[in-house]
Amino acid sequence: MRRSRWLALILGPVLLLALPQATAGAAHRKKIEWTAVDVRVRDRCPEARAAATCSSPPSSQGSSRTARMLKTMLQEASRKADWGKGPSLRLSASITELTWEQHDDVLRLEVAVVGRIVGAASVRSRIRVGGRPAERSKLEREALQIVSTGLVTRLADIARKPSAP
Repeated sequence: MRRSRWLALILGPVLLLALPQATAGAAHRKKIEWTAVDVRVRDRCPEARAAATCSSPPSSQGSSRTARMLKTMLQEASRKADWGKGPSLRLSASITELTWEQHDDVLRLEVAVVGRIVGAASVRSRIRVGGRPAERSKLEREALQIVSTGLVTRLADIARKPSAP
């Protein structure tokens, strides 16, 4: 009983002194708002690739699901990124390319996403990944995760620079 009182008396003020410093860092972070995340895919199935099976632009239901998935991943990556100090930022992103190709037992996905700080610069992130045709949704999720992380990293780097809004 006595030990716990002494321990509380010693550690109490130390913890109280450390608390304002921990909350102060969160108060100076920029508020990040993703205003628009959409899918603007054009049909890019080259006729020269006769062996490949290319998909046409996704249906509205598929594109809205893809946009929601990308927005969730962008928000998660935004929470982890260092945006620097200052006012809030408004960001937007759009998927400009989403191409599926299947060669025998390999499914390839090519994804390109353009991100923009509203009123400032834009960046582009692109990747091409491959996997099993049976794991199509897993492949899509992995590709979008990689692209969203790269996009947020580049946007955060732009936002930290002194000339950024």
